[in-house]
Amino acid sequence: MDNIKVTMTIKEIKRVEVMILVETGKITGSQAATMMGTSLRQTRRIIKKYREGGAVNLAHGNRGKPSPNRLDPTLTSTIKQLLKEKYTDYNTLHLTEILAERHALRVSASSLTRIRQEAGYPTLHHKKSRKYYTRRERKPMQGEMLQADGSIHDWLEGRGPKLTLIAYIDDATNKVYATFREQEDAAGYLEVLQEICLTEGIPQSIYMDKRLTSRKRVSLVEQLAGKEPKSQFERVLEELGIELIPAHSPQAKGRIERLFETLQDRLVKALREASADSLEKANGVLKRFLHNYNQRFMVKAQQDG
Repeated sequence: MDNIKVTMTIKEIKRVEVMILVETGKITGSQAATMMGTSLRQTRRIIKKYREGGAVNLAHGNRGKPSPNRLDPTLTSTIKQLLKEKYTDYNTLHLTEILAERHALRVSASSLTRIRQEAGYPTLHHKKSRKYYTRRERKPMQGEMLQADGSIHDWLEGRGPKLTLIAYIDDATNKVYATFREQEDAAGYLEVLQEICLTEGIPQSIYMDKRLTSRKRVSLVEQLAGKEPKSQFERVLEELGIELIPAHSPQAKGRIERLFETLQDRLVKALREASADSLEKANGVLKRFLHNYNQRFMVKAQQDG
């Protein structure tokens, strides 16, 4: 009979040793069960397998065989090529979505992580360690509270001017409304707010930085009349009946801060792919991007408004 080499685990080797003791009559089946930590019934099955084929029969049947869940080598090769040509700096979760939507290539995030490491393009974005803050519960109804802020960033990656993204996010649903501006200003916030009011209705409150509500100086006459100094933005909100809630720290408006982290990754890629190099083109890309983004990440409000 030809010699057969079989790779075995420590557990399987110990079972072979116990089987030898059983076959030489040194121990009983009950003693073998105790030594192996198996039931007597299972021990009898092991003894039967050993007698039918020797030690080889005690090795796991799948050892040495390719996994039925392994990825097709052609799929792996295609993904590696796409990584090299187009998607080097895409984060892994985003890339799984892109591969499925644009290339009909479906792969799990864990498998893609392994493929990236093999190809020499590991994920560039890792979660930063942060101080933990207890998260506030979402507002139950859409429009009950919006968070607003602006993000000055090199959105066009040097192809055009440095722009500011002014954005609102609904606290209950995660729906995002935004526009690009040349700078952060009240007009930009009012422009997006107008869109929200016309399409969704007037929100109950807006949560935003205190710096955006900086109040102008008032004249002596106004002071004597007891008038509170208000910015243009505050006066508009007052006329609309919208409560303004000033945030005292970035952590206080964490939902929109996390949104900007996501957009500075995903939206930048969309602008790059469209070769956007101006404010007008950037806003065109943004409109299409938000349509898809909101479909993907919106959640249902706990209560109907």
